[in-house]
Amino acid sequence: MNISLPAVIVTRERHLIDAFQQEAERLGIPAATSEKWFRALPNDVKCAPAFDWIIDTRPHYEFGSPLDIARDGFGIGSPQMPPVEWLVKAVAVANEILSPSEQIAFRGRLADRPRHQDALVEMVAVFGLRGKIRPLYEPPGEGTGARSIDWLATGLPEGDFLVEVKNRVGPLAKEMERIRPHAEAGLSGIPGPPPTDFNGLFRDTGDKFKLRVDSNRTQGALLFLNLKVPLKELHHYFIDILSDRLDFVGLTTNGAGFHIEADSPGTNTRVLSAFQFTESDDAIFTGPWPINL
Repeated sequence: MNISLPAVIVTRERHLIDAFQQEAERLGIPAATSEKWFRALPNDVKCAPAFDWIIDTRPHYEFGSPLDIARDGFGIGSPQMPPVEWLVKAVAVANEILSPSEQIAFRGRLADRPRHQDALVEMVAVFGLRGKIRPLYEPPGEGTGARSIDWLATGLPEGDFLVEVKNRVGPLAKEMERIRPHAEAGLSGIPGPPPTDFNGLFRDTGDKFKLRVDSNRTQGALLFLNLKVPLKELHHYFIDILSDRLDFVGLTTNGAGFHIEADSPGTNTRVLSAFQFTESDDAIFTGPWPINL
């Protein structure tokens, strides 16, 4: 197997099918089911190398587009190294919730390296709804104009939810470009906190929703990030820019623990309960700088 990572951080190279079945078993998915799902994956994905590393305890695999290329030729960044858990969760949602034609389209997005992680997180976000309800994927007529919104979840005890899911890797790519001259000059540390482009983070998100006063759903956006954002600025942006259309935004780095910025503590509680998320501050920082990114 050929993994584009320094050998010092890789503790074990693996076949993806073995890691896939291990994670499926951990999530309570029968071996026969996970084997069937794996066989249906695009060939390029099935052949992706998997590995364990020192960064966390979960198995990962290499597939996607690197954020940037370092001078030594290695891809740097994280979006091309998603956790195998995400692949299992995404495939579970696709097979149990999507229609046959939607499943075909999903597998096509999985095979598209630049869009691979986008396809993953769109499904991972609603994994906690399995066995509770069957949410609708991109239901017509819910967004402004002819625009679609990813998920409509109805029939939950916590209410009905209309949710858009975004994979935001751009901020990390910009941050690597910002600190490149600093690193190439041989300087240590990071030159101050990364600037956060909230308009970029929430591009094509809030404006897709109808005004809250015209909706009987709880409306929100779930963002998968690779770089922390400042809590105070996030709060002000949500109140000043997003809250006329969104009841909440959720930020995560791992797809399970979310920081929920909401219009009220009650909304926060309902979102965590409905989607079976845990509360986490991994995607935010409150200062002082420097922090562990």
